[in-house]
Amino acid sequence: MKLIMMLRNTVDRFYSDFWFNVNRGAVVYKKGLFEGVIRDTMEVPYSPVHKMSYRDSLIIKGDYAFHLKNYLKYFDKENIEIIFFEDLLKDRQAVLNSVFDFIGVKNAAIEAPKNNL
Repeated sequence: MKLIMMLRNTVDRFYSDFWFNVNRGAVVYKKGLFEGVIRDTMEVPYSPVHKMSYRDSLIIKGDYAFHLKNYLKYFDKENIEIIFFEDLLKDRQAVLNSVFDFIGVKNAAIEAPKNNL
C-alpha cells in the first residue's frame, strides 16, 4: 500500500478549519481579528469528538510531524509520498507527475479545471 499525504501551510489550515466549523454552526464566532479567532477558540471548553479542547484539536491537526510518526509505525517511508498543497497550486502537472512516478503509472497530461482549483 502506498500513501499520499497532502500537507497545507499550518496557519492556513488552522484558519480554514476554524471557518469550516463556523460555517457549519459548530462554533459561534465573535467578529474580530485573527488573533481574536485564536483567543475565542480557547473559550470552547471541550470537543467530544477529539477528546480535547476545540483549540487544541485545531492545533493538533496541523502537527504534521506527530501524525507522520504514527504512520511510520505501520508503513515504510518509501511507501509514503508527501506533497504540498501550495506546490499543487503553483505547478499542478509537476506534482501529479511526482505522484504518478510514486505509484508507478505513466505520466499523463491534465487539463486545468475551469475554476482554477
